[in-house]
Amino acid sequence: MQTLTERLAYEYLLTKGYKEQDIHINGRISPDFICSDGKRYEVKLVRGNQILFTKLQLDTLQPNDIVLVFNESGLKSEFLWKDRQKSGYRIHSFDYSGYRTVLIEKDIADALKSIRLTERESYNEILKRLIKKRQNPPKNSQNTTNA
Repeated sequence: MQTLTERLAYEYLLTKGYKEQDIHINGRISPDFICSDGKRYEVKLVRGNQILFTKLQLDTLQPNDIVLVFNESGLKSEFLWKDRQKSGYRIHSFDYSGYRTVLIEKDIADALKSIRLTERESYNEILKRLIKKRQNPPKNSQNTTNA
């Protein structure tokens, strides 16, 4: 299953003249697309001027791989992996080994975003604080449940 950004990149590759049969979708490994002409494309969503790569991606990407950078509006830019220092983006790596993905509803995500804006905490810090508060409720509060 592709992300929205990967779908946009796939459509972009079609506009560059590739045919569907020319584009191999690489699933959950890097790069995201390998084309019949040998070009390899990694797709990234930029936040501000920062792009996040996993440690595995950093180890897997080759110098001539092309990084397609998207924002909410569409394709923002592209650069060769070997030219990432000149790209103007801050490249960050992240080791996901100790993390898990949790799906949450949009209203909960919006609430977390608003808390983050006012509290200036990371999402991890907010969630840890909320969990701790739930585990250790104030002494004067009454826990009631409706059956």
